[in-house]
Amino acid sequence: MNGSRTSGTVRPPITVKVKHEIEHAVRVQDFERWLEASPRSPAEMILKNHLREIAKGSGYVAVDSP
Repeated sequence: MNGSRTSGTVRPPITVKVKHEIEHAVRVQDFERWLEASPRSPAEMILKNHLREIAKGSGYVAVDSP
């Protein structure tokens, strides 16, 4: 059977497509430079603040809050 049966009605299965994850290799100094640059939009400002918090916890990237 290709679907589920509920109250005598056969419903088609649900198909879910998930995007493949994409990885980018970025030099740490380029990442730090980008974080220190002025954001170009409110969304980028939020993203940079979030990434700064993650970077601070990792100890891998030297990041200071603006």
